[in-house]
Order: sequence, then C-alpha cells, then structure tokens
Amino acid sequence: MRISGRHAWALFCLLAPLGTRAQTARTVFSAKQIFINGAGSVYVSAMDARGDIAGNYISFVAAYSFVRTRSLKVMSVPAPPGCGAGGQTTMLCLPFPTAINDAGLVAGYWTNFAGNAAYQTSLFTWQLGAPALAATYLENTSEAPLLYPQPYMNGSGTLAFNSVPPAGDTNVVEEGPIGNPAALAGLDATASVTGINNNGVLVGRMQAVVNGTAQYVGFIADHGTVTTVSPPGSASVVSAVINNRREVAGTYLDSQAITHGFTYHDGKFRNFGPAVYGATLTVTGINNKGRVVGISGVDPFLFNGTSFTLINNSKFFKPIGLFTNVLINDVGFIVYSNFYSYQESFSYFILCHGPGC
Repeated sequence: MRISGRHAWALFCLLAPLGTRAQTARTVFSAKQIFINGAGSVYVSAMDARGDIAGNYISFVAAYSFVRTRSLKVMSVPAPPGCGAGGQTTMLCLPFPTAINDAGLVAGYWTNFAGNAAYQTSLFTWQLGAPALAATYLENTSEAPLLYPQPYMNGSGTLAFNSVPPAGDTNVVEEGPIGNPAALAGLDATASVTGINNNGVLVGRMQAVVNGTAQYVGFIADHGTVTTVSPPGSASVVSAVINNRREVAGTYLDSQAITHGFTYHDGKFRNFGPAVYGATLTVTGINNKGRVVGISGVDPFLFNGTSFTLINNSKFFKPIGLFTNVLINDVGFIVYSNFYSYQESFSYFILCHGPGC
C-alpha cells in the first residue's frame, strides 16, 4: 500500500518520538544528469565546495577511480605503488577516494594483498592532477587501518580515521597529517570517527552509559575535550557529521529500532524524519549553512532546519531507486548515486537549488 505524503505526515506526527518536528514536503528539483564515459556503474563518495566530485566507477572490463571537476574534466586517480604485484586483482589495486577538499587534495584508501591470504589496507593522499599518489600510510607495516576504512579530511589536509595498533585488535581513532597521525585522548576502543571539520573537531559514535544503560552515543572531540551527544528518545546513535560552525547532524535508532535524523548545536537538539514512520533514514552530510542531506526510505532528502523535503525528480529516476551517500556543499549542489534505472542506468545526478540554479 502506498501512503500519500499527507497521510504519511499525519502518521509520523502521531507516532514519532517527542522532539521538534519538521514539516515534510516532496519537491521536484531542477536537475542535471551526468555520465562518465565508459562507466557501467558509478559511486560518488566526495565533493568539495566548488563542485569537484570524486568516486569510483566500473566499466565492463575494469574498475576505476575518478575526479570530475566543475570544468567537466574527468581525471583518473593514479594506481597505488606496487599495483599488480603479489597476485592482486584489479579491484584490490583500486584506490577508493573518500574525501576531497577545496585545495584539490584527495584522500582515501586501498587494499593490498600481503600474502598468506592476508590483506593490508593503506590510506593515501593525492594532489589533483599529480602523476602519482603523494603519500601512503601504513603500507607494509605491522599497523593497519581497519579493513575498508573511511578516512575523513578537512580543508587543511588533516585526516581522521580508525586504526588497529600493532599491540592487538583494539580500535583507535587517529588524527593528523598522513605521515604523522596521533591517537586521540578521551576516546575508548568503542569509538568510531565519522567526520572532521576545518577547526580539527571530530565527531563519531562510541559506547557510554545513559540512564544506567550502555548504548552508543555520539561524540564531539575538540582538541582533547570530548562531549557526548544523545538525542531525546535515542537508544543508539548510528552516525554523525559536522560542519565548520560546529553544527552536528546524525542518525539515531529509537527503542523500536526506527531511524530518525537529528541536529545538535550549543546543547540544543532538533529531531526530524523519516517521512513515513518505520522507513529507514540515514543522514550523510551537512553544509556550513546547516542544511542536512541523506536518504529517507528510497528518496534523497534535504532538511533546512525547519522543513524536511523528499527530493523526487521523476524525469531521471523512479521512486524504487537505490541512493547512496547523498552529498551537499555550500553552493547548494546535491549529488547522489543511482543504481537501478534500465534506460539511464548506473549514473549519478547533480541537483541544484537556490539562486542561480
């Protein structure tokens, strides 16, 4: 049964947990569809303030990493050192970009077959247009980031990521330049970093005791000072992102395992979504104007602090599509991947809203 937007909002108002609620709308945005020549499927993972986009795509014969600039130039991220040796496959040689900043620095990870069925995961940085990766971290050493890590990066090139130190399997959050990171004080082995802003403030999730019960909460790590974040009605914080104004947005589960979005700033929470009670909701980004994006059910959404808007552009996709990693920058560009369509399959879209679009 399909529930109309009006009925969905009425149901949400009745069943959603207490908190400040936002009005839900469904809006058709002006949109531009962009293809990568030769791509069979595309995953968009990062975007800077100018609209340069980084990600991966698979053709019919191989996998690639790319950066597409606002000038429409598509560049390939160079292969890691030693790629092709040790019985590696194409996918194991593939660098996965996860961040790009306004200085044109790309960061990400790649996985290397280390022999004896062991895999080594390394981090890298790459200056846009350079002939080779500028630096790799933890390659062929006893210390390695977690398998398939998500290194986050700010405007100055500082990375934040989780790693496993040589002493054992204890998880550590590290921060710093790629060649000289340091473990963050005040975070235990349950902590996972999920974002960093230009002031070096990190966010993530870790276990803590709330009202006598151990659960996952969000955290803000500000140069040695750690603040926990637990939205009203939360049974577990799933993830969090942060902007340069120290505004935090994230996802939490309530006691019924229903996902909701939240924002947090100066001790004040605001809860929002999902559009249909029981639908999944994932927050994936926040820009420096406080606008939040993510996925609600199968639709990308935009939350501007008061209104919760489902982005529905039927010209380019059907509502049963699968969307991942919705991104937004300060200009207002919204980018996401789409994997379902038959005629326009395996592309991603740039949606723009606001003056000048």
